[in-house]
Amino acid sequence: MRRETEKASIEEKISDSFRELVKKKDPDKITVREIADGAGVIRATFYNHFKDKADLLQYMIRTEIIEPVHGLMRSRMHREAVVLIFQSMKRDGDFYLRAAEMTKPVPFEEIAYICIYDLIYDHMKEAGVKKLDHPWLTVRMISNMYAHIISFIAIEWIRTGMQISPEEVGLVFEYIGTKPLWDILAAIERDPSVVNVLTENPRPRF
Repeated sequence: MRRETEKASIEEKISDSFRELVKKKDPDKITVREIADGAGVIRATFYNHFKDKADLLQYMIRTEIIEPVHGLMRSRMHREAVVLIFQSMKRDGDFYLRAAEMTKPVPFEEIAYICIYDLIYDHMKEAGVKKLDHPWLTVRMISNMYAHIISFIAIEWIRTGMQISPEEVGLVFEYIGTKPLWDILAAIERDPSVVNVLTENPRPRF
């Protein structure tokens, strides 16, 4: 138990060091030495816990954003779970606004996608889903599709400065995730102004 506590403490210090550096500097230019120095450890200690900056960022997203969501997913509070993802990002907005610019050694969007994919996949497996009623429709395919949608929305939200609330981002996801494309196209044909709803109106009309 003591060893696990010490491990968590070191990982927290390394995470905090990276967080502060990202707020001040281009994340691609931050070195492992700088992260280690800020955490008060040597580079070897960093590598005992993380492979690289991408691995560290993935750890931060998993522990700070994804883990708190699991309880809501198990309680079937899926809308609240999606909103919590964006609320957690907003809470540490100064960090994520800059971290989203990271491209090396792995782009931020790929790291975000992996974390969300694992969340959905693990939840479906934990719920006992083994296969669906069509051989081509699999747990991996569904997890892949929704992880792409959620991570894409998250990236776009971050890159536009998190201007709308996490709750409204959740509405955007629900709109896209529950309406077939042909329904959206049909709505546009009936009323072309619907094209501008999500970009011009801060409170989507759906």
